Amino acid sequence: MQTIGCKRVVTTIGLLFLFIGNAAIAEDSLVAAAGKFAETAMKHGRDTYGKDHTPVFVDVLNVDTLRPPNHGNGQEGTVSSNFACQQNLMRLLVGLSKFTGDAKYRDEAKKAVRHMFDHYSHKESGLFYWGMHCSIDVNAGTVKNPGGPVHEIKGVYPYYDLMYEVDPERTERFVKGFWAAHVKNWSDVFNDRHGVYRAIKDLDNVWDWQKEWNDPPYWYNGKGGAPLLNASSDLIYAAIVLRGKKQDEKASLWGQRLFGQYAKGRNKVTRIMPSGGFAYPRHTALAKKWFPAAKDPQGNFYMGQWPYSCIGRDNFGLLRAAEHLAKAGDHEGSKEMVNKLSEHLVAYAKYAYVPEKNELTPILADGTDLSGYKMRHDGGPMTGYKDTILTAKPATTMFLPTYALAYRLSQNQALWKTLRDMCRGNGLGDIGEKTGAKPHLDTSCNSSEPYVVFAFIELYKATGENEYLKFAEHICRNIIQQRYHPKSGLFTLDKDHLACHLDCYEPMAFLTVAAAKENKLDLIPSWEHGGVYEWQENRIISGYAKRWIKECPQLADRVLRRSHKQE
Repeated sequence: MQTIGCKRVVTTIGLLFLFIGNAAIAEDSLVAAAGKFAETAMKHGRDTYGKDHTPVFVDVLNVDTLRPPNHGNGQEGTVSSNFACQQNLMRLLVGLSKFTGDAKYRDEAKKAVRHMFDHYSHKESGLFYWGMHCSIDVNAGTVKNPGGPVHEIKGVYPYYDLMYEVDPERTERFVKGFWAAHVKNWSDVFNDRHGVYRAIKDLDNVWDWQKEWNDPPYWYNGKGGAPLLNASSDLIYAAIVLRGKKQDEKASLWGQRLFGQYAKGRNKVTRIMPSGGFAYPRHTALAKKWFPAAKDPQGNFYMGQWPYSCIGRDNFGLLRAAEHLAKAGDHEGSKEMVNKLSEHLVAYAKYAYVPEKNELTPILADGTDLSGYKMRHDGGPMTGYKDTILTAKPATTMFLPTYALAYRLSQNQALWKTLRDMCRGNGLGDIGEKTGAKPHLDTSCNSSEPYVVFAFIELYKATGENEYLKFAEHICRNIIQQRYHPKSGLFTLDKDHLACHLDCYEPMAFLTVAAAKENKLDLIPSWEHGGVYEWQENRIISGYAKRWIKECPQLADRVLRRSHKQE
């Protein structure tokens, strides 16, 4: 892969941004790159493709043509806009306005939110048409819902602050509708990842539907739903953030109750929390049949084909929820969430992580090693295809932000040790034997992963050690060299890929580093993860889904590459 020298790119970026006319952007190349990205998104990424042009954004742009690919969400001939996969873009636009003082970015984000409320929000439930089963075809101005009109978001963690600023009443209604549509039994908050768009009786009083709470056990015998953690974490996050916006203690109480159910489901010996595809009752009941090595069918579950999803993203979202809970004034509730999540992450590393190889062993929750096990069932991508042989997976940089955030919030030294091993295993150097020790980071490494940036920002916030901030900036410079397209201001997986997902992490990473350098981290929105759900068509065509869907080679021809001469 051909790269461009860093000095040359910085110079080019500086010239490109003379037209912006904003001193805060022009003087910093990282902010300049984030600003250029935003300018391109606002100019070329808006809905100008149907009969009526609207303020919503498309999901993907071709870096050469600056037009979206003509398909989305499995529907050929459509141009998709999925607001669930644009929340990092919303945070970036608001962050740029706060950092630079130029309101235009924030104004454009608010227009998109307002249009979603006015035109793509279910009237009775308040739910957006978005997520895993719904998206907008901006060509036709209609909702596409392959598989039926089902509401499902996983690991999205929407930017509720912006939604609340645009319309507080409808944001509150959305959160209440979200819970009402997904919770099947309020006596134990058993829920399903799939919610139905329908009229909901007495939605305003949703938190009072079930007044009695008898501290029920985990859902070993639950039926009629699939409370996957990647979906439940969004329910928890929404309820807790609503408390911070409206001081609605009932909302956060239900959020904490739902989190508490997962905490109750921890394996009694290992203390690993339910996660991934074997996190709900139907699968825990089958654990003994599908995995004969399981010591106990209850309290046992397979940790999933993609440990990144269940251990990385979902736990990160829950940790951010705990942080929001503390900001809302419930420090004890926040501490309980952080402690249980930290215990879970330490336990998972103890049983699954092999530092010498920087690999994660496939395990059951009781610690049983499933390496070499041949799947006897066809459970799909989440639990594994029939005849798949389970093998260890690399502990990539995707895990770093979760362990870094967990450490910052808990100060648990066992988390630091795992984080140190993973950093060394990914060729980043040594963060230090313990907190306060001098780090020896490899500033010659060529990593260009935004995950590294966000992890080291958490380390910087936890310790105040400037070397971590400098290293985060070094990774940003690598991104400029390897993944940035100066002409368009867009980012791709590498220079051969053509599709840029407008919810990509890179510009937010740049703005975060710039804010940290000026001691303005509290000014801009924090990165809350999200935007990477594996099955989204636009994740596939941009190449990012290959990180999870290696067992689906039939998707490879959908990836847009310059070397393939695809349009």
